[in-house]
Amino acid sequence: MMQARVLALQPIITSIWFILDIGILYTYFRFGKKYFPAIFPFHWFYAWSMLGLTVAFVIQILFFTELGFMGARYSAFLQNLLMSVLFINMLVQRKSSEGQSMLIAVSKWLGTLAPTISFGLLGTDYARPSSLILALGVFCSVFDLIYIWLLARVRAIETGGENPKIGKGD
Repeated sequence: MMQARVLALQPIITSIWFILDIGILYTYFRFGKKYFPAIFPFHWFYAWSMLGLTVAFVIQILFFTELGFMGARYSAFLQNLLMSVLFINMLVQRKSSEGQSMLIAVSKWLGTLAPTISFGLLGTDYARPSSLILALGVFCSVFDLIYIWLLARVRAIETGGENPKIGKGD
């Protein structure tokens, strides 16, 4: 009975997630152009972006087609791990906290930690715990916590609360 209620909620959760993803995509196209290398023609930003989105979509479909529902979870955690590393890369490349939020950083971490515990450690009525999901979730948490720590350090430097030399390799 509980599983039926959870499954009935899934379309609602998926719809909310889709709307949030549309917001992220809008923000990316609205503000991301500014960070695209100036040595390349401006229109390459859109071509590169569409190629990346297409490849991600095809990979997600293939994971689901080849491996079923668990495959979709595996690919979601792999994408999440990539995002965790890319958040750190973004902070390092920008050399500032511009466009980055502690709320988003902590929400991303907790939003990954919950399904890591659910699918990786506890399992569900229809799938046993997954050591792969657990490992990917732990790695995501490691990188997410590093990002949170780095973002806090950068913010402290920017507000004058910390010696700027600390951020320069000392």
